[in-house]
Amino acid sequence: MEHKYKALLQNMPTRHLLTKKEHKIGALRAQIYRLVHLDVVNFFIAGSIDEIGEILRVAGEFGEKDDGPYFSDEFSWYSMSLV
Repeated sequence: MEHKYKALLQNMPTRHLLTKKEHKIGALRAQIYRLVHLDVVNFFIAGSIDEIGEILRVAGEFGEKDDGPYFSDEFSWYSMSLV
């Protein structure tokens, strides 16, 4: 895989936006909503397993009336934890 995808994203303009996770559920929901409306489609979550689960649960609560599900083909979710 390394030889095939080694330069896959090379020389492509990218925008990175790093934010800390909001602690309250309502604020976290608003944070995800703001990121989606900034045209962020690739989400990288770094945290504990509980934090990752909380973020994915809140993102999964959005319905059709909230601009559609955030687990459709348009969005990508990646996570990592030290555990």
